[in-house]
Amino acid sequence: MHTLLRAFLDLMAPPQADVRALRDVAAADFRSRYCPGRRGRITILSSYRDPLLQHAIRALKFYHHDRAAPLLSELLMTYLEKAALPPTLFVPIPLSAARERTRGYNQVTAVLEIALRAYPTHRLSSQLLARTRDTAPQSHLTRGERLKNVTGCFSTGKLPPECAGLPIVVVDDVTTTGTTLTEAISTLKKTLPRGTRISGLALCG
Repeated sequence: MHTLLRAFLDLMAPPQADVRALRDVAAADFRSRYCPGRRGRITILSSYRDPLLQHAIRALKFYHHDRAAPLLSELLMTYLEKAALPPTLFVPIPLSAARERTRGYNQVTAVLEIALRAYPTHRLSSQLLARTRDTAPQSHLTRGERLKNVTGCFSTGKLPPECAGLPIVVVDDVTTTGTTLTEAISTLKKTLPRGTRISGLALCG
């Protein structure tokens, strides 16, 4: 009966391919795709060449699909289990105010909120880093254009007193050349206390 109902609903309102691809996927399918690597100061948890990861990223970013964030959070939770980090402040790459109003949410924040529920020693701050202007999607630009696109596009807020001294990890969903995360890290380093440890992390790359 459930299969027939789903077929009927699909006929009446066809779901997007990215959403369909996640229907029968389990948390274990995402944990099995955990294959961390490094690119300078950036840790990358999985490969964006994997079609399932592409479906999940797009389903979350463009359709706010309710299964995408929990599935992607499995990559981050696997990392937290294995890395055994000290108490850490996680900062999502922000959207511009206009883009967040249009979309209604920040997809990176959605993943972090789910993953960090199981790790209360870590903290999340969506106010420490802000985007000062809208930028063109990085995926359509050359490396030189990407550098120019994000230069000076971030500003920093006030570090919560309870987070003073914590290492900081700036998180993005996808990184290719690392320019966005590198610019965010550089912006934070200019304003935060000297010696603050700041690194980057991407779900896919």
